[in-house]
Amino acid sequence: MPVNEIIVAVVGPASAIGGTILGVVVQHQLTRRHSKASRLHDSRIALYADVYTDLHITSRWVDTITHDDRDYSGTRPDRAAIGGRMLLLGSPAAQRAWQEYEDSEHDVWFYIREEGIGFNGPDERIDPTHPVIVRLRDAVAGMHEAVRADLA
Repeated sequence: MPVNEIIVAVVGPASAIGGTILGVVVQHQLTRRHSKASRLHDSRIALYADVYTDLHITSRWVDTITHDDRDYSGTRPDRAAIGGRMLLLGSPAAQRAWQEYEDSEHDVWFYIREEGIGFNGPDERIDPTHPVIVRLRDAVAGMHEAVRADLA
């Protein structure tokens, strides 16, 4: 048997086996990568669901402190946990929006304490056009926008 025929007889099946093995390895890597991306997406959805819950409660709270006829109630998700998950999972734009949201809410609380507002009557409400309220409402809208952009 000539050497060329031996080479063809050996290389042909070896190439087929090598191609099959390579195909299986590549398919496994693609499946793992897709699974990881899917888990990351699911984690972001859970994070942003908590963020939206927090934003909704904050919006209701702002309505309460700016209007006498509103009722505020609700339980916030764990803010520290959201902040940590935001650092791990959020896009840079969502992280910046979250920081602005937290800072602006802090400014409202600071204003309430500094002014000694007790919300005991209609005279103890914050003007809805006050800069701290406008900043907080803008921060809530910015957070909504950042989440929508991140999930698009």
